[in-house]
Amino acid sequence: MMNGHMAESLIITLIHHPKFGYMLQPAFALFRHETEVYTITEIASISSSTFPLLGDDEQEIVRCAERYTDKNLMVSYSREKSEAAFLQKVTEKDIDLYIRPFIENRHKEIAALLLKTNSPVFIRNKIQIRDFRINQALEQMKEPSRIVFIFRNKEIFTYTAKVQNGKSEIVLDGRFFAPLVSNPALAVIGSQLHHFIDIGVKKLIPFLSKKQITVPVNSVATYIRKFVVQCVENYETIGEGLTIFEQKHDPVAVLTLEKGMDLLPVLHLRFQYGNNLFSMNKPYKKEVELNDNGGDFSIGWYYRDRDWEERHIQMLTDSGLCKTPIGHFVTTAMAANLPDRLDYTDKNGTGPSGVVEWLNLHGDLLKNFELKQSFGKVLYYTGEIDLEMDISDNNDWFDIQCLACFGEVTIPFVEFKNHILNGIREYVLPDGRIAILPREWFFRFDELFRFGKVTGDSIRLGNTHFRVKELAENGRFSEIKTGERLLSVEPPPSLNTTLRPYQESGFRWLVYLQKNGFGGCLADDMGLGKTLQTIALLLHLYVDSSETPGGIAMHGEVKSLGGSGTTRAQGKPDIRRGVPQQLSLFDNFAEDTVGDGEKTADRQSGLNKNLPPTLIVMPTSLVHNWLNELNKFAPQLKVYAHYGSNRLQGDGFRRRMNRCQVILTSYGVVRQDIDLLSHYHFYYLVLDESQNIKNPESKIFECVKQLYSSGKLALTGTPIENSLSDLWSQMDFLNEGILGKRSTFKARFNERDVINDEEACLKLFKIIDPFILRRTKEEVAPELPPLTEETVYCEMEEEQAACYNEEKSKIRNVLLEQWNKADKSYTAAALSSLTRLRLLANHPAISFPGYEGSSAKFDQVISQAETIFAGKYKVLIFSSFVKHLQLFADYFDRCGWRYAWLTGSTTDRQGEIEKFNNDDNVQTFFISLKAGGTGLNLTAADYVFILDPWWNPAAEMQAVSRAHRIGQDRKVTLYRFITKNTVEEKIQRLQHYKSSLSDALIRSQLSIEEMKELLFK
Repeated sequence: MMNGHMAESLIITLIHHPKFGYMLQPAFALFRHETEVYTITEIASISSSTFPLLGDDEQEIVRCAERYTDKNLMVSYSREKSEAAFLQKVTEKDIDLYIRPFIENRHKEIAALLLKTNSPVFIRNKIQIRDFRINQALEQMKEPSRIVFIFRNKEIFTYTAKVQNGKSEIVLDGRFFAPLVSNPALAVIGSQLHHFIDIGVKKLIPFLSKKQITVPVNSVATYIRKFVVQCVENYETIGEGLTIFEQKHDPVAVLTLEKGMDLLPVLHLRFQYGNNLFSMNKPYKKEVELNDNGGDFSIGWYYRDRDWEERHIQMLTDSGLCKTPIGHFVTTAMAANLPDRLDYTDKNGTGPSGVVEWLNLHGDLLKNFELKQSFGKVLYYTGEIDLEMDISDNNDWFDIQCLACFGEVTIPFVEFKNHILNGIREYVLPDGRIAILPREWFFRFDELFRFGKVTGDSIRLGNTHFRVKELAENGRFSEIKTGERLLSVEPPPSLNTTLRPYQESGFRWLVYLQKNGFGGCLADDMGLGKTLQTIALLLHLYVDSSETPGGIAMHGEVKSLGGSGTTRAQGKPDIRRGVPQQLSLFDNFAEDTVGDGEKTADRQSGLNKNLPPTLIVMPTSLVHNWLNELNKFAPQLKVYAHYGSNRLQGDGFRRRMNRCQVILTSYGVVRQDIDLLSHYHFYYLVLDESQNIKNPESKIFECVKQLYSSGKLALTGTPIENSLSDLWSQMDFLNEGILGKRSTFKARFNERDVINDEEACLKLFKIIDPFILRRTKEEVAPELPPLTEETVYCEMEEEQAACYNEEKSKIRNVLLEQWNKADKSYTAAALSSLTRLRLLANHPAISFPGYEGSSAKFDQVISQAETIFAGKYKVLIFSSFVKHLQLFADYFDRCGWRYAWLTGSTTDRQGEIEKFNNDDNVQTFFISLKAGGTGLNLTAADYVFILDPWWNPAAEMQAVSRAHRIGQDRKVTLYRFITKNTVEEKIQRLQHYKSSLSDALIRSQLSIEEMKELLFK
């Protein structure tokens, strides 16, 4: 744009439009350096050839201005076809409401761009003027200008105004004035372009024609109250004869407990300056106070301390409160609209428990606030709440005395029992104020009142509830699992193997429980050596320690032990009375041998023969396994297997007890021989596969509770199979009363609460945690090859699907007629129906011998098996149905494939196990789920097939653990076979739920609701 001594530039001209008023109009102009004159060449337009040569900001100025050319305004605001017609017909109303505001908005944009481009602005009074000297350019004020009002109250009341920008002052009277934007004002005043941020054009106009404005005498007071106060509030003011001054206030933060607009409790924060209270949501601005002393006016002004106020707001939010949009503070639960039963107290759910408790907990913080209450006639205690607690340990129980302190008021803590057990938070103090019991108390002391006994002003708690005592004492559970503070006891040197590190830890944990008189549940994953750890404990007791001497006492001689089934007697019981002659090293065992599973090796050197024997109860299928393990790892111990039709009774049993340290028996024998066994006191009572007593209404649970022992131990890989009732039964056997009465436990803890409620889960977990030790294979045996799991979905062919769906329809029609029944007949019918559907999902030939069609699952299993055989691998095949296994066995027989077989009717279990483990030509082991879920070590297997899903995933994993266990050095692959679009898929979903329950804690038989879910949904 340079040409010799001339340069083409963008300039801005101020013109007066006959219709639309003052406007900014960009133009292209040549600048002559020798004369310093700009000469307009054309009005700037985006279609001009010069436009592309402009900078970005200059181009934007042109675009803005082009939007309010007559032509473009006509297009936007008129239907006229010519500009002349548009200008002739446009109304003042349209100009004022639409057109002028549009132009002014563009002026704002141009003014902002001018601050960046420094393009000169000239006043162009006439269209004919084309030349502008550089010294005629308007001075563009970089900073906002401000108005200053001067009030004079002398003989008459007058006021005037001046414009200030930096140090310069401009008197408005007689000045050229061209408004470009109405509010806030953008205007040319004299030879300067001013922009304001707090005043509009209308307030400037009166001072353009007058040096000052006079207020009539009779209007002065009104004028001061309305206009002057408003000016002081919004603008800079000077008073002459009228006192206008800056006030100093020490603000106070006022926090008020009151009801919000929704009637819910809130804390309302206001800030007090002098006599004025400001909500924290009120915008910050200059505050003004008018003082009228009999017509002698003074006006004080001040600014609120924004930083100070924000610090106080931050104090509240940092301490756990949430700020609402209308300026209140509420608890986090209320803010999330998720109040629980402890947030509110009255029947309408509007009691102020949450916010009052916050006040109780933040006494130091509240020293920064003035606290008030406006909650009707009720006055709440808002001070701090403290506890004074004294706990005495009396070996078998704890005595807990506690006082609650509400300031100077002290109340015995036992007074709050009803409140805590029933979730009542409001407690009326003697002076009439209402105290809100801390939320923490309901977590911290609930179990104390449930399991403790109130005696006077103290609470007595059994020693097995030491975690409850710990929670009450410290307000939290310790992070150290009891038993990890273990005795420094070494594994017994007489043990014929070396324990793995985790097994050593388990052994020490068992010794810890034994020393402290607690019952415990060793719940390690299947295959991690629970039997071996138990044998190590027995050797420690009978061979490598000097336990309290004892013998075998009759039932009538042990009543002092504290009642039937108690694990820990009051003090150390004397179990030596009535002891028959003890077994001598030289006694002839043969004369008493019964031949049903006795290990008679005479190796008792170093035995503590004064201790009574230990009774180990197990499923019958495990007796031989225990005999083998004891003989292998602890040959010193004499063992008697009390089972079979020739088992000893009466004196023969008594003599045999006197000769051995370990008695093995089955759950079935315990039921049959309870009258015999309950007469004796055993040193230890061990239940293997203790889930067998999971039903507290069963005969076996009743029987084992009648057995006497100094210590109790449960062994299980699945402490929870179906419901929390399983857990209650086993824990009550181990430490009677630890989970309270069964009815109370069921009401207190249900499956969904434990899965979904973190607090409920934590409480239950912490109560049982000291008495359950569970390690998974992944935790303790990283060298164990990984278990690969895969679900194989089998698609039914048309014939099988038709057969299945026909039977399903029949079942639905029959059961729907009995839908509302919850009796045993419905339960039996539903279970029978489910079984029929499961059999059809496996193979219709199981139920219909004449069926000649295919089975998707059968074909898929055979195909997978053939692949496995080709690779010289071995497979365990589990099914819940022996008939299903028989179908495969028949097929194998026809193919000449050898296999091992184990069901409930198998007599030579050990022979079948050895056949599979030792014969390379036997690649398959058919096992029924119930018969082979426990007591088997089948690490020769590479694959496991689960042919049909069982309700309980734990039962399946027990089966899998026959192969995937310590000692396995090969990768194990598990295949689950599921027939699509059948009840099997729904059983899978049920398994996931039951796994969640177990995992929530350590990890009903099938309820009617679950049956209906499987059959109808």
